[in-house]
Amino acid sequence: MRRFLPQALYLRICMLVIFSAGTAMAQGESKFLTEGKLLFEKGEFEKAIIQFNKAIPGTCRKGDTTAAAAYYYTGCCYQYLSRFPNSINSFEKALECGYENLAEVYFQMSTSYFNMGDYDKSIFYCNKILAADSQTQDTRVYWRLNIIYNIRGEKEKALEIILRGARNGISEFQTYCKKREISWEQ
Repeated sequence: MRRFLPQALYLRICMLVIFSAGTAMAQGESKFLTEGKLLFEKGEFEKAIIQFNKAIPGTCRKGDTTAAAAYYYTGCCYQYLSRFPNSINSFEKALECGYENLAEVYFQMSTSYFNMGDYDKSIFYCNKILAADSQTQDTRVYWRLNIIYNIRGEKEKALEIILRGARNGISEFQTYCKKREISWEQ
């Protein structure tokens, strides 16, 4: 019985140490994420990427908000550095980890594809946003689609996107239509 007590005490101490180490690691990840965001805001994207990578554990689990945010911000850094394939990879990993703002990730993926000249994939991600929320008020989505259709010479589609935004109550598009005497009401 005497030997068992120290062993039980030893096991409890080990459990406490393991639990404490896990908590410290999680706090460290948050610290790295916070430091990365500060560097991101300063425009120090290479340094921010290093901090975000430190915030990401070896594997990503669905619901890991720290890793999801770190991947999202890493993707944004890569965009600013014009490293679009890397940004797309990071945004995909943010989605795998369960980044909650799907529309924002889809828009950023659309931006990367747009900047690479892959308009089909850019349209695909804009349409994913519109499919999820047909009444979205995010003017960036409508403008992106409008620009792509204008680049392609698809003027009717470009105008339809503006009209859709106006019908959704976006005053910017309603003003656009009024100035051009275009009716958006059906």
